[in-house]
Amino acid sequence: MLRLAREKGNLQHEGVKFAIFPDCTIQIKETWRTFLDVKKQLRKEGLSYAMLYPARLKITIDDKRHICSTPQQVTKLLLEHIQGRGEHQGAQRSLRSPSPMDSMQ
Repeated sequence: MLRLAREKGNLQHEGVKFAIFPDCTIQIKETWRTFLDVKKQLRKEGLSYAMLYPARLKITIDDKRHICSTPQQVTKLLLEHIQGRGEHQGAQRSLRSPSPMDSMQ
C-alpha cells in the first residue's frame, strides 16, 4: 500500500488531502504534537506547510521552502518573516514561549 501511495502522489478522498505513512511510533506522534502551536501561527499568517515523515515541517515563505526539525526553528523563521514585514514587535510577543515569570505577574 505504501508503494502505491508513493506512486499515486497526492491522495484525496472527497476533496480532502491525506497521507499514508509507515507505522508511527509514539515518539514520532509526540514530536508531531510539539508543532501544533506553530502550525496555528503559520495558518494565521497564511503560510503553507506540510508535515514530513518522520517529524519535520516543510514551510513555504515567499516561494522559498524551508524544512524545520523543531518548533523553535519554525518560530525563528516566522519572526524573520514578520520582521521583514515590519510587524516584529507585536508578533514577537505572541510567538515567544511563556516564561516562569509570566505566571508571577
